[in-house]
Amino acid sequence: MKKILLILIGITIISSTILAQSGWFWQNPLPQGNSLSSARLINSDINYLAGGAGTIVKTTDGGNSWSFINSGTTENILGLHFVNETTGLVVTNTQIRRTTNQGINWNVVYQYSSSLRSLNFINDNTGIVTGNFGLIAKTTNGGLNFIFSSAGNNPDLKMGCLFNNFGLVVSQEIYRTTNGGSNWTMVYFGNDYFNSVYIVDQNNAFAVGTGGKILKTTNSGLNWTNQPSGITADLESIFFTDINTGYAVGLFGTILKTTNSGTIWYPLTSSTNFLLNEIKFTNLTTGLVTGEAGKILKTTNSGDSWQTISIGSNRNINDISFIDNNTGYAVGNNGTILKTTNGGINWNILISNTVEHLNALMLINPDLIYVIGNNSTLIRSDNGGLNWLSQTISVGNVNLTGVSFIDMNTGAVVGTSTIGAYAYFTTNGGTVWIEKGSFGGSLNDVEFVNSSTCLLYTSDAADDGE
Repeated sequence: MKKILLILIGITIISSTILAQSGWFWQNPLPQGNSLSSARLINSDINYLAGGAGTIVKTTDGGNSWSFINSGTTENILGLHFVNETTGLVVTNTQIRRTTNQGINWNVVYQYSSSLRSLNFINDNTGIVTGNFGLIAKTTNGGLNFIFSSAGNNPDLKMGCLFNNFGLVVSQEIYRTTNGGSNWTMVYFGNDYFNSVYIVDQNNAFAVGTGGKILKTTNSGLNWTNQPSGITADLESIFFTDINTGYAVGLFGTILKTTNSGTIWYPLTSSTNFLLNEIKFTNLTTGLVTGEAGKILKTTNSGDSWQTISIGSNRNINDISFIDNNTGYAVGNNGTILKTTNGGINWNILISNTVEHLNALMLINPDLIYVIGNNSTLIRSDNGGLNWLSQTISVGNVNLTGVSFIDMNTGAVVGTSTIGAYAYFTTNGGTVWIEKGSFGGSLNDVEFVNSSTCLLYTSDAADDGE
């Protein structure tokens, strides 16, 4: 890949094509735009939801309002369980993480080189994690430690469920244990892939999957019978509130319900076409459904009607940065700026005075903040985000994507327009910005090495192989 060394008015610019972002910020779309795939319902008031890009949100009033919880990761969260309001676990693609202080800090309990798939607890102490290559991990102490076993044949296990010593895990096959997970035996193999399994009691369980497939067992998983769903859409999750009443959700806003232990399934009206990922109930009447693009549905009448729950704005978040353990900022589309003062547990919307997409931010100190965005948007706050002032860049149609300051006065911003990429520098705190170069391809980010040298991260218009 081509490296370019430029010396311009005392500032050395090193330009290198790389894939990673610079070290001072990480990108993390917050709940507004991310798919939500996991739910933990403590009671009718306290619920946790999790999903894409490390998203965790919490409600303490039955979904009327939501706050963000710091997950400590930007990986997709594929399963979560909270014992109470302080202690919880999440599973990502490669990690099992645990917190004992509401998500302020997370410990990595287990690191895995391949993909983990799900987390499912039967009580506050006993849970199971499944993953690729037949991985099954069981905890009996609330996630402090895990004991590992395998289902054999290296299937990619989608989900597992335990009921005392009886347990099931699913992929294209269904595996069964009767000794609490020490050993697993394949009891079903077919042409469909199963996404979810639910054990109602010691004898009865259900599995759902692709093509509207629903299977039921009445003898602890030894034998399985097909139950007509009446649909061909993939089903992603299943939940029963008692032996007779159950629900399944999936593609195209599908919600199915049975009131006779699965003999007949009938559709409910969800009023959405989004993929629905998971369904959970807190009691016989109150349940939540989570789905793609942050979709949340709630029922309080056993599924007769569903209300769309809003976490807040549906705008994407493009960058996030913390000045210390408690105070952080996030910026996103349509002028979105959010601020937290409690480590990400709660976020407040700030008035940015712009509707442009905001792409990155730089925190100089607790008061001084720079935010950049599309159409040469550059705004600055001198009082911790209470007020924002616009600063002028000479070219009016550059989508700014990178910002860095070495001190309060010396900084750089970079971006790309339809005719090229640009870098701008200031030595007086942004009062004046001077163009220091234009490039082919695009400039993605900038980072100061010292007061006279900075790195520009680029995507070349063409790779000449040098």
